[in-house]
Amino acid sequence: MTYIQNAYKMPWLKQGTEVEYMGKRGKITGSQGGYILVAYENGEDAALNPLNNVTYFVDGKQVADCFQ
Repeated sequence: MTYIQNAYKMPWLKQGTEVEYMGKRGKITGSQGGYILVAYENGEDAALNPLNNVTYFVDGKQVADCFQ
């Protein structure tokens, strides 16, 4: 996770951060290489590029909107 925090200037990124990707909400469960691991509310899991169509929320407030 430290790599992603530093490389993409996302110091607030951590396990448990809420995200939305393509209309699906979930929480970050960890990282693998340069990808964030997400568990969606519907039970699915995914590995996502942190800068590709991901919206981040901290304490319910949007902190970043990453679309490439």
